[in-house]
Amino acid sequence: LYEAISRLISKESPDASLVGIVIAVLSLLVMPTLAHLKSRTGKEIGSGSLIADSKQTFVCVLMSVALLLGVTANYLFGIWWLDPIAALFFVLILVKEGYGAIKNKDLC
Repeated sequence: LYEAISRLISKESPDASLVGIVIAVLSLLVMPTLAHLKSRTGKEIGSGSLIADSKQTFVCVLMSVALLLGVTANYLFGIWWLDPIAALFFVLILVKEGYGAIKNKDLC
């Protein structure tokens, strides 16, 4: 939260990174399958912990989408502010998920 707000205020641009784009694409190829397999396996063996971990892995998928959009937009078009805006969006998602995890203690 602090970093995103600081970067927006200071108009600090993230580094343009072709490597970051490649890593985000690779993550998007692997993580959805991993999240699905964790969820399915967790349900099969009755592991609330593994099911909760699959949800965390799914959040990683969403973060990879944001990373890909932010890094690509900056790399190709110089849209520097998209990365910190995406970070602020994820703060909201993570707070919601954290609250849900605390509320449903039986998952872990």
